[in-house]
Amino acid sequence: MPNESHVKFEEQLKQTHVLIGPPSLLQRLQNQSACPNLRWFLSLNSNADRLVQIAPHYKNTPPPFVTSRAVQFYGPQIAEYVIGATGMIGQDVAKRLHVMGVKLWGLYRRKRLEGEPLFTPQFEPKDVKQLLPQAAECYERMFYMDDPKKSRQSILKEFLSGVDVLLNALPSTPESDYLLGGGETDDKNQCHPLQYCKPNCIFINVGRASIISQSEIILALKNNWVQTIVLDVFEQEPLTSTNALLTSNFPVNRLILTPHISGCLKIDPIFEQLLAENLQLYAKGMVVEKTTGKPWIPNLYYMMNWKQGY
Repeated sequence: MPNESHVKFEEQLKQTHVLIGPPSLLQRLQNQSACPNLRWFLSLNSNADRLVQIAPHYKNTPPPFVTSRAVQFYGPQIAEYVIGATGMIGQDVAKRLHVMGVKLWGLYRRKRLEGEPLFTPQFEPKDVKQLLPQAAECYERMFYMDDPKKSRQSILKEFLSGVDVLLNALPSTPESDYLLGGGETDDKNQCHPLQYCKPNCIFINVGRASIISQSEIILALKNNWVQTIVLDVFEQEPLTSTNALLTSNFPVNRLILTPHISGCLKIDPIFEQLLAENLQLYAKGMVVEKTTGKPWIPNLYYMMNWKQGY
């Protein structure tokens, strides 16, 4: 028999217009009679894969309410991770720490749990300014991906051959899975995109592990297709002690592993800002709907596109 608090929640849910909570709440929301007045659900997580896993049928028929994600939580922290890791590699900090006997995995986890930066290279403002034009050039290169006249392999070859730092922040979709190599394709017919990279290229993955297989990562390092690979996401998490990445003999300055912690845990100020902006947009939409009689056209930040899966 349901307890009193459960009954109270169900009653409140029926009257709720805006709901903020973990992705797991989506399981209850699939029963429309349980939330007949719901207009907007804000998931306290940026993981679109989790939402699709809970309600896969929404990819074909979206829910009657808007779903948005807390994407902005992690952007600045992941940017710090990427820039810090790149600078650390340039300064050979990882190798020096390893020689000193510092266990990088435990160090990174402690620093993140305490809200400290993972990497602390000494950057001057002028150094960051010098990086911006290069970042803009790399961003422009991404538009080659939409060229219908070129094959996928030729597009990747042209793009990767000019990149100094290759950063993956893509979600897991049929279009992005194993884009950089691996998967179930027969190895004889398989393309190995990282072979087109500059030998001094740094590959950083903070998106989804499905962009490239673990075996392809090891192959890229063995063949010296890239200088360094930094991984914060893995095909299986947590890694077991016998995982090939942990047991490999690659120098520490060539393979850097962190336990899925590029996003910061202290996110209250960022959440407050995102929530305030979206609440303002929602309130304006409701006023227009009430005064004009026209249905609200959702225009919130980071709305879930169920058809695309993110």
